[in-house]
Amino acid sequence: MISYIIDENGIKTHAVVPMESWLCITMLAEEDIKKNKDKISFPIVIQNDYPMKHLQKLVPLVEAMDYDSVDKWKKEYKTFFRYMEGLKFKDVSLLYFIRSEDFRRSLSHYEDDGQRDTFSFYYSIVSRNSGNLTLKEAKELHDALYTLDDEEFLNFFNKNYKHNVEEKKIRIEAEINRLFVYDVMEMFPKHMDIYYDIGIKEAQSKLMKYLYSDKKGAKTQVQRALREASDRMVN
Repeated sequence: MISYIIDENGIKTHAVVPMESWLCITMLAEEDIKKNKDKISFPIVIQNDYPMKHLQKLVPLVEAMDYDSVDKWKKEYKTFFRYMEGLKFKDVSLLYFIRSEDFRRSLSHYEDDGQRDTFSFYYSIVSRNSGNLTLKEAKELHDALYTLDDEEFLNFFNKNYKHNVEEKKIRIEAEINRLFVYDVMEMFPKHMDIYYDIGIKEAQSKLMKYLYSDKKGAKTQVQRALREASDRMVN
């Protein structure tokens, strides 16, 4: 019997499948992929799935907000995000893109002519070798979303693709904070309950204490960072 996990809006977000059924489904899927590997353009991804690699990597940092001192945690936070210190606007834009359902959906349907024609226009992403992405390149980029963390994804992307946007000045510390706030308040409650169960209010409280030191206006800072990050997902 399959049971479902429902969010606060009554929408089914996860399915709990008996182990025997899951093993059977997995075995059949693997056999089907082997038989049709030359015909499949994109892997089958569960509708509510999300690239987990980066979120999994974040778990120790989020867990540390349960027991570390604020000063110690901030040092760990700075060390964790050191790879972002030299990023440019185009790189940070990609990190917002890969958190966007619209972006992932567009890439997973790249084989549709309509999506292929508009993808480079909306996202300004092209291949270093061939201009607009080929189907093979789109599939490779799509696969990278689900197998690499943020740092690995950026390295892979910058070797093989270009993000043709006008460079803008950014405050990288603010961008790091926005992305982290978004991940902890939006991504963790929706997708990471198996690894670390945290609700939105609890996440906000922890971020107020650890990221903004419970200073006056800390709640406003957290909410503004979340709002600005959410806005970047669609702009």
